[in-house]
Amino acid sequence: MAVTAFATGDTLTEKAWSKKVIKLGMDRSYFEQNGYVGEDKNNIIIRYTELDKRKGDVIYLPASGELTGGGVSGDSIMEDNEEALPTYDESVTIDQIRNAVRIEGAMTEQRTSIELRRIARDALADWLANKITEDTFSALNGSPTRALFGGDATTKATIEAGDYMTTTLLSKASTIAEKNTPELKPVTKGGAQVFVCVCAPDSAYDLKVSDSVWGQAQREAMPRGSTNNLFKNAYGMWDGVVIQKHKYITVSSVFGASANLTGSENLFLGRGSGAWAFAKNKFWKEKTFDYANSPGVCIGAIYGVIKLVFNSEDNGVISIVTYRTNNAEATYA
Repeated sequence: MAVTAFATGDTLTEKAWSKKVIKLGMDRSYFEQNGYVGEDKNNIIIRYTELDKRKGDVIYLPASGELTGGGVSGDSIMEDNEEALPTYDESVTIDQIRNAVRIEGAMTEQRTSIELRRIARDALADWLANKITEDTFSALNGSPTRALFGGDATTKATIEAGDYMTTTLLSKASTIAEKNTPELKPVTKGGAQVFVCVCAPDSAYDLKVSDSVWGQAQREAMPRGSTNNLFKNAYGMWDGVVIQKHKYITVSSVFGASANLTGSENLFLGRGSGAWAFAKNKFWKEKTFDYANSPGVCIGAIYGVIKLVFNSEDNGVISIVTYRTNNAEATYA
């Protein structure tokens, strides 16, 4: 009797899994999940797709600055008094990143009712999402050129206990964003113009517990149930700033004059804070070993992540450096 069957390593099986797993891996990333990524400039993370269509491992990103000259008035001669257009460039280098899970063999699968292959698929999709998210936060927080500090501090060493994240700091960051040259611009989604501040979990806690006007922030927050992705997972909103929290924000235990205080480097983000470059070779592969007894699954992507920096200035990021409460669990006795 002849039967039709598809083995784990068959091409048709692989293609179906590839589409599903890569979608899971991308959609679960923090920045995709919250609607912060897109191909136009009106996004916190700008996605570049040139390497989907051509070979190469670097994308060069051009940018033009703002004209700052005074122009000419009346019948003053314009010819020979033109202003040079400021132009800058940045580059993204891509690389291949992979991870895999291998199951020992048929007896391992026989001994448990756990669907090991499905769990491997989901775990690898989560891994890819977390990897992309962590790489992005790492890039955005690297070597900041714009910074605000809690309290009256001007450096990490002058942070003092109680220099928490506050609504005042959020308003100050929003004001400075408009005064900077070049100006940090908010993103516009669903008719709303907003900045996004991503806080360390402890700093979000401090904002809620230690700032007496936080209740007002909640009363003035975005409409409940908004379909705008910018607001879906928001911790709150204040003065045109959506507050989020995330575990990948950089934290420290060596702030202050004696290098013994806990702190965080929270990220205030506007348009064009960072860039993603993905080649087309995002993939999911399956392979069997030992005469098809031992299945293995692999996920990978070829991509690069950077913070956008033009003319030696962060394009869309302000680091907000604060003291933080160190919330910790107690041992149950």
